[in-house]
Amino acid sequence: MRPAGVYVGWVTSDPSYYFVTSPLAPSGLAATAQSATSIRLRWTDNSVNEEGFEVINGVASQRTIPNATALYWDVAPGTYMCFKIRSFNAAGYSNYHPSAQMDWVCLTTPQT
Repeated sequence: MRPAGVYVGWVTSDPSYYFVTSPLAPSGLAATAQSATSIRLRWTDNSVNEEGFEVINGVASQRTIPNATALYWDVAPGTYMCFKIRSFNAAGYSNYHPSAQMDWVCLTTPQT
């Protein structure tokens, strides 16, 4: 994101200097149990203008930094959990991935 007033005094025909567009949605979300208490989420970053990613499990959410492609989620042993992800920037949010309302990426961590 460009700071306000930085480009005063010159003109460009590139609309990206004036308008920020919503980022593209990530894809390929996969969840792997790293241990009984940790889930590793991985995805493909399809955007060039995101400020980060938001991962939700239906109850809570976690955000990442730009260009991230993985996140670890701590859970109790034997937890069943489902996830969706979207990217965001100053213009708004991308669609969720998986995009269908009832589709989520789910797994159960092992019991100890």
